[in-house]
Amino acid sequence: MKKNINDIKHVCAGCGVCAGICKFIQMHENEFGQYWPKVTDGCVNCGRCIAVCPEINPYEDADISYNVNPEMKYNFNTGYYLSCYDGYVEKRRRDCASGGMCSELLINLMNQHMVDAIYCAVNNGDPHKFYICSRLTTEEEIRQNTRSAYYPIEISQTVESIRKRDENVAIVCLPCQAKALRLAMKQDKRLESNVKYIIGLVCGGLPGKAMVEYIARAINIKLDDITRITFREKDDDVKCNNCQIKFYDRNGCLKGISRYHGEAFGFAFFNKFFSYDACWTCDDIFAEYADIVFGDAWYKENTQEILGTSICLVRNSDLDKIIPEMGENIKPVDVEKLVEAQKNVGVVDRKKNLSAEYANIFRRKGYVISNNIENKLNFKAKVKSRLYILFNAYERKQWKKYKAGNITFSRLDKRLHLSVNIKRRIHL
Repeated sequence: MKKNINDIKHVCAGCGVCAGICKFIQMHENEFGQYWPKVTDGCVNCGRCIAVCPEINPYEDADISYNVNPEMKYNFNTGYYLSCYDGYVEKRRRDCASGGMCSELLINLMNQHMVDAIYCAVNNGDPHKFYICSRLTTEEEIRQNTRSAYYPIEISQTVESIRKRDENVAIVCLPCQAKALRLAMKQDKRLESNVKYIIGLVCGGLPGKAMVEYIARAINIKLDDITRITFREKDDDVKCNNCQIKFYDRNGCLKGISRYHGEAFGFAFFNKFFSYDACWTCDDIFAEYADIVFGDAWYKENTQEILGTSICLVRNSDLDKIIPEMGENIKPVDVEKLVEAQKNVGVVDRKKNLSAEYANIFRRKGYVISNNIENKLNFKAKVKSRLYILFNAYERKQWKKYKAGNITFSRLDKRLHLSVNIKRRIHL
């Protein structure tokens, strides 16, 4: 007898694709502001929700046969690829998270009528759900929504919307969502027909909504007074690697800022207090199921940049024709240059090495895990990984106590800082 998604113990990424293909699944939130699916009455245990889960199904089940293209190359850290680029689009650079290459591609797809609509993260104006995945149909709409969102977005309504319309679409999403979409496209012919391009984003992990709540509380902002938050707005006195979050009220007035270096934003994001469990076990950096993927060029020589530079890895031949034509500042590079950009911020080590041990830790707890990377860590590295998970469990427990009203925010903050200081002393 087939089961449903709630019958299998797994690390959920909160993508929402299972809810998008089944009316008997609804997405809920936990105390960390992370989405998870709940099966409701009416489920017939058909198993489709399990079949589209990116955290249950192994790599091969979502394979889209990139390797049948004789021009396709393979790299362990990136997956299959045709070409690699870095650079920026000068006219987009100021208003985008990095170099503006992704935004320029989206505008090209729309203006060249290669797609009818684009789905991506859009500021929602709701303090309980600051960002949603929404349908855009004009260049102006794209230009208004060009920055990254370090914020959870589930795409169940997006999947429903794509299935209902007769149009070609592109969707900008994270690696786990890209994999889930590929799995869903195998189950749903309408979805397979309508999704023209999956545009991935390099990902080092996703926090729940609690991260924004923590930052706001740390800088004395009431979230109920905030209607818009932005990530990575660019100021002339702030380096591109010192990412920032800004809080705006309903009148558009800036109420507070927190930056990555030495402030609450960096403290919460870097230490992964609010990350999904699935992010610990994820081994996908370069959205290996997407037609194209964009990220930041975190090169050592770029640390003093204000405006930022993009990296791009292409797997679709149609898109590979567009990228070189987007501007004179976009150049082809070797794939190892892209890998270097993510090695410099620790993403490659965490996802292609440490994730194997994190996966084993969860497996020992009875979880089904899709990560099948060979664990090559030595004994010392394995011990460090296990200790890090234990510290994270302690830190998350303190947040639960705070949300339950058992400790004050001041006490929570002191305990989190103490935990992080201990980790540093023992070199975790």
